[in-house]
Amino acid sequence: MEVLYIKAEQSQCFHKRTVTLNDVATLYCSDPEITKGAGRIQVLLFDHYPNDKKVLSILKIIELIEKQYPDVLVINLGEQDIIVYYKEGKQENAWALRAKIGFICATSFFGAGFSIMAYNMDVSAEDLFSKIYYLVTGKLATGPTLLELMYSLGLAVGVVVFFNHAANKKLSDDPTPFEVQMRMYEENVNSTLITGAGRKQEEYDADS
Repeated sequence: MEVLYIKAEQSQCFHKRTVTLNDVATLYCSDPEITKGAGRIQVLLFDHYPNDKKVLSILKIIELIEKQYPDVLVINLGEQDIIVYYKEGKQENAWALRAKIGFICATSFFGAGFSIMAYNMDVSAEDLFSKIYYLVTGKLATGPTLLELMYSLGLAVGVVVFFNHAANKKLSDDPTPFEVQMRMYEENVNSTLITGAGRKQEEYDADS
């Protein structure tokens, strides 16, 4: 008996309405003809547009494979449920894309600046620096001092080091905190969609 191994990711996005097994999973079998034939099996057909999503159970994939290859043992090495997104392959306007990026950058910049200023006001950082300056020099500060300058530089350096990113270059090969949070958010969204589809009986499962 031939063995067919399949491995699929938890979520995938396509710009075509017909999705085959090759699209959603990686296949391996010692018989290349089985690998090629199984990869051409249609697993989904999107009939709603411009955007749609479906939750596909691995049992449905195994059922489709066994209908065409009843003597093949299917072993799953990937996810139990797969979220497949369909989006029309429209080219977004370049100016609209730049406007979105600019808006996000401006919001992040001014939002972060406001948060830092609010924190400094809350802890009375200005009074603290004035007292430290007086204790060290014995003189009252009449304006910004070296302490404020070093604090500002240290804050900027700390942000760059923490987020592991400066302009378009990373300081190390480790994922940035933003990337980690986005992956966690994606996993939580996928888990919620899978659970919701199961409860609503909207999942494409075996015998459905």
